Amino acid sequence: MLVLEDKAYGKAEQFRAVEKAIRTAQFIRNKCIRLWMDSRGVGKSDLSAYSAALAKEFQFAGRLISMARQAAAERAWSAIARFYAACKGQKPGKKPYPRFKKNSRSVEYKTSGWRLAEDRKRITFTDGNGIGTLKLKGTRDLSCFALDEIKRVWLICRADGYYVQFAVAVERRESIVPTQSCVGLDMGLESFYTDSRGNKVENPRFLRKAEAKIKRLQRTVSRREKGGKNCGKARNLLAKAHLKVQRQRKDFAAKLARCVVRSHDLVAFEDLQVRNMVKSGTLSKSISDAAWSLFRRWLEYYGVVYGRVIVPVPPQYTSQNCSRCGTPVAKALSERTHRCSRCGLVLDRDHNAALNILQRGLGTVGWGTPEPNAWGETDLYRRTGDGLAASGFVEPGIPWLQAVGSVKSTAPFHRIGRSWSNGQRLDRCFRLMIGDQASAHSERTACDHKRRSRAGMNELLSQFIGKRVDIACLGMANIRGEVLAVDERVLRLKDCDGRICYVALDKVVAVWEARDNEHRAGFVPPKNER
Repeated sequence: MLVLEDKAYGKAEQFRAVEKAIRTAQFIRNKCIRLWMDSRGVGKSDLSAYSAALAKEFQFAGRLISMARQAAAERAWSAIARFYAACKGQKPGKKPYPRFKKNSRSVEYKTSGWRLAEDRKRITFTDGNGIGTLKLKGTRDLSCFALDEIKRVWLICRADGYYVQFAVAVERRESIVPTQSCVGLDMGLESFYTDSRGNKVENPRFLRKAEAKIKRLQRTVSRREKGGKNCGKARNLLAKAHLKVQRQRKDFAAKLARCVVRSHDLVAFEDLQVRNMVKSGTLSKSISDAAWSLFRRWLEYYGVVYGRVIVPVPPQYTSQNCSRCGTPVAKALSERTHRCSRCGLVLDRDHNAALNILQRGLGTVGWGTPEPNAWGETDLYRRTGDGLAASGFVEPGIPWLQAVGSVKSTAPFHRIGRSWSNGQRLDRCFRLMIGDQASAHSERTACDHKRRSRAGMNELLSQFIGKRVDIACLGMANIRGEVLAVDERVLRLKDCDGRICYVALDKVVAVWEARDNEHRAGFVPPKNER
């Protein structure tokens, strides 16, 4: 669904008729809310029927066309349904009880009550309010769409004039060439975001820059006599200043999100609870000025348009944990540099967080973590008589993995992070069991000297580039595909359907080369690399 907006031009009496239609729709909505408050068991169909009864009872309500009255009743029901959903949910706090509208700024028409000209430059409203024909000016050409594709029309009043919005039943899809890159974004206040490559985007701070002008206009409104004509003019100037800030935020968020989505195949970002964050007394204005939620909505929108993967990840401990070794490093908010005492990594705080966000996004995209059953078994791992074994791949004939070490076979297993909650961690890595166990063990021992570092792990994985392999991953579904490249933290491959997939190296358990159902042993990463 596309929403196109044009500015409307007309005479003063036409705009007074528009305001009359807006007040009528507000009246019907408030009357429907009152009916719901006073009566028990009122539903959506009851409100629609009540809007027709109001047209017979009040002459001014009858001037509004029937579909516009039904749309006003639907607005009332949407507020009621939102209240019901909040009551059924488990979220604490106050519930959004439906309230009466005092200053509505729009009226909605469906497929009747309006008529577009042949050149799509004028629109005529045919209800009884006397709006007449309005001239339209916009950047999008409505001639590209058929009239039956326009499902809704809104008349909107803003500080700088009146606008007409068209809801067009068209799905926007654009195909672009894959970039074979992925990025993690850490949102912030010092910079708008820092990506996993260390690039920063400056925080524009639109409200802070316009704050002096807004304060001056607010003082002017306070000095004017309430209800006078000069007070109305001053309020309109103040509203225009706020409207400019709103449009600046929208323009910045939309253009930046489009650039990020077009430049990467996967975008991972923090799933921030902005509603809770603005309760802070010291940073609430800066958080609201940053407009992270608006940027997220545009990211998700363009992800659908361009067919990209957009992954929100939990933000907990992304700034504290080390992106290289995972060690928690406690830092105050004023400390902007990450220094790990274990591995010696020194990095910008936001850059370190962006790397952690990317790692979490790659670890969760496309695959869900299986839930254990009563025995602690999952779709990927199951208990055996000798310990823990992988539960077989999608295709038959691929061998299992067997975990050996100080693990009691009678204890159920549950995945918690990178350990198994059987009372003690696995003190040995997973060993590959293919045919002769001795040959598999000797091949594993021969590669031990290369598994001590991430560079050695990348070197071993590089031998599979261009080959068709099977990959077993911790907490994920097993994957079969052709290896395209091995980066520092990511294994990139093409699956059987031709789609590009990304696998985090710390999730890899084992790799086999697949050749006509004869699977050659690859290697198994050590425990300190998983």
